[in-house]
Amino acid sequence: PKHFTTAVSSNRLDVSYILPNLAACSSPVSASKFSVGRLLQNNIDDLITILNTNHGSGNWKLINLRSEKLGYKPSCITDAGGQFEYWPFLDHNILPFNQLLRIIRNIEEYLSESPKNVVVLHCRHGKGRTGSVVVGYLMFKYAIPFELANGIFVARRKLFRTGVSICSQVRYLKYLETFLADINKQNLYRSLVKQESCFTIRLWQLAIIEPDQILQKGIHELNVELGKLVKEGASKELLYKFNSKKEISKMDDNIIIFEPDKELSFQDADISIQFGFGLNGIISGAVGRVWLNFPFEYIRHLLELPSFNINEFIKDDESFNSIHTQLCKVVVPWCKMDGYKGTKKKGLNMFSSIELYFDVQMKTSDDFAKILKQ
Repeated sequence: PKHFTTAVSSNRLDVSYILPNLAACSSPVSASKFSVGRLLQNNIDDLITILNTNHGSGNWKLINLRSEKLGYKPSCITDAGGQFEYWPFLDHNILPFNQLLRIIRNIEEYLSESPKNVVVLHCRHGKGRTGSVVVGYLMFKYAIPFELANGIFVARRKLFRTGVSICSQVRYLKYLETFLADINKQNLYRSLVKQESCFTIRLWQLAIIEPDQILQKGIHELNVELGKLVKEGASKELLYKFNSKKEISKMDDNIIIFEPDKELSFQDADISIQFGFGLNGIISGAVGRVWLNFPFEYIRHLLELPSFNINEFIKDDESFNSIHTQLCKVVVPWCKMDGYKGTKKKGLNMFSSIELYFDVQMKTSDDFAKILKQ
């Protein structure tokens, strides 16, 4: 709305209205930390004034998506009549899929309470984490695909030409697109993650396809790590580190195969696979990372099976028996991996792609059938 954006522009604030009731901005800071010459920075006092002017006290909510320092006191928002919520996520990373669903529902519930209500989201620059939530909400609200929703975000958030561009963040919004397209897929995903103790991933093999010759010669300089998110996405922990001296079962010009020397199983839904290659142990030669949601990758595997019928699967207690023991494969090209701080900059092209082989363990098919019925 023009009268909203006019007030924003006159105060030189970085606030973009994506919808009349949904806005994105860069991180606001208190007056003591504000610097006029600093790019993409809002004075929290000015932001509060504009939101109260545009929407009225008590009609807006500010959602902070940063896991870094807040930069302001939440009390300055609530004292001025606004609402404040803190959903911290790591910069340059994904929002855990379950958390993405929760925050979209949170926004929809608040906006549905009153036609006057407005939500303003921010992370650091109002692009990656903020864009993931805004684009996800547009996909949910208007039943539109990722490309269209991201295009709307780019058009309205004019500071950035690409919108959501980190490969793993795009991957997760593609998960959301699949999730929103079919109620049976929603039910299947919810069934898999509803009771984590019944759903365990076992990773059997990680294959590097068409490795670069430099990588083959300096294989002991290659670090391959699995990470997981903790604190609902606010921080990250190491899950497993492959040993390039002991866990390589095959290596030639076409492939390098890592096989864990002990069972590698986990119940975490969102897992990162990160590669780091240092030349002579000093210079960083390459870095690449991808986040995967394994329940969703498993669903993709099921949907590709010729004999799989999702409608029958949801209804049939015994249908899971013949499926859950099959080996699943995930392929991720090097070009679809995140680079340094989420950019496209990855350095040396280490390989053409990776292939992950895993299967799914359930306690029993009866346990899974009970989850489906809940």
